[in-house]
Amino acid sequence: MANCRAAAKMQPPPLLAALVLAGAVCLAHRLCSGQAKACAAFAPLPRVRSGLCSTGQGSCPWASRLPVAAAAEGDVSVGKPTPSPEEVGFSRAAFGVGLMALGEVLRSFLSYSQGGLLAAAGQLLSVAPVLLVARASCEVLRGAAARGRLSGGTFRVLSLGLLSAFAMLLFDALFRTSSTLILIRGSAQLVPLGLAAVTAGTAVSGLRAAYGVLAAEGLPKWKLEVRSEKRPRWLLTLLAAGYAATALHQVLWGGAMLLYSKFKLLGALRCFVVAACAHVCQTAAVAGPKRLNSESYRTLNIALFMDGAARIALLVASSSSLSAGLRVFPAVELICAAGGWMIGKTYKLSE
Repeated sequence: MANCRAAAKMQPPPLLAALVLAGAVCLAHRLCSGQAKACAAFAPLPRVRSGLCSTGQGSCPWASRLPVAAAAEGDVSVGKPTPSPEEVGFSRAAFGVGLMALGEVLRSFLSYSQGGLLAAAGQLLSVAPVLLVARASCEVLRGAAARGRLSGGTFRVLSLGLLSAFAMLLFDALFRTSSTLILIRGSAQLVPLGLAAVTAGTAVSGLRAAYGVLAAEGLPKWKLEVRSEKRPRWLLTLLAAGYAATALHQVLWGGAMLLYSKFKLLGALRCFVVAACAHVCQTAAVAGPKRLNSESYRTLNIALFMDGAARIALLVASSSSLSAGLRVFPAVELICAAGGWMIGKTYKLSE
């Protein structure tokens, strides 16, 4: 009877669980639609004539990446552009992060076979939102690479965050793989070995792509201002301050998890990736509603909203008095992400 009561206390609230599920559906739709738009963006490219745009406006930036075919009037047909190494690397990293999420789900169910479904759900809510934030960052960078926009400060900050996180994940995966091979005992180690292999492959792809961006474009400049000059000034300034508090909290909390706990994956992703997402959303709030209307920031805000909702669900499920004060930071993250998404979504309606 006591076990049933304890399991009932650990069950996440139905409303927050529904919010997380709805956010997952929205994020999946956002990522799929963003990929479709990125692929369709090359369709209206102008026809080129001997490497020059037929409109007579100078050299076409995609002319060097298009196959040249002779035609009757000297025109060439536009073919499918060759993806850049960064685009391929971020695409593979996004796919690998998705596999990591599936592996964590499998490991949580195997690890908590004695604790029941509720314990596995708690483990899933703690890991899956962070991996979805990392996947959203990889998809945003993949779309920027497809458009040739990686020189922006936002994408350099995200690349630096992914570079740092993937470096930590690669070291941890190699260490876990070596220790598992030395102390292997039966077939129970197949799941940790497979998860470590997927993590290492994902980290290598992400490292190559992120390093390529930083090597070509340079390190980003950190923008710490939170005061916005755009209207509504007070709301955007409040959002920027909330994003800044979220980024600082993620750096401190994720760094503590990375250094002083066994949750190395969560600590690295929170300290570098989630903090980088909050920081770039802070700069977008300072820049104004037009910047928040971008597809990249709307995707990042959805991912941050899901992370905040999942953290609140876990803290509410735990009945400790210490968690009451910790609910402030996830609530700030959730409110800022929802506010930033709404301001960006309604920007065109207010024009």
